[in-house]
Amino acid sequence: MKYEIVKVDLNVEQPVMVEGFDEENRQIMIVDPTRYKINLTVGLHPTNGDPDFSKDVEVISFNTMTGIEVDEQREKAVQDFMNAKNS
Repeated sequence: MKYEIVKVDLNVEQPVMVEGFDEENRQIMIVDPTRYKINLTVGLHPTNGDPDFSKDVEVISFNTMTGIEVDEQREKAVQDFMNAKNS
């Protein structure tokens, strides 16, 4: 089955959580200060007439990336997702 993109919505950027340790050497989750993530909600239209639906694609970016690099990364993530769905 093939799919077409209806739309792509950006959700709220969120911190990336990683495992770390507190002062008493207990394992905890801490914010990675170098990265953040966003879910892209991809609206899909099946070409066989089935109802439209959506899927989330998570993209993790580095704080050092430029806006253009982040945009390109997100576009590539959506394209890779579509290539996988349509293969």
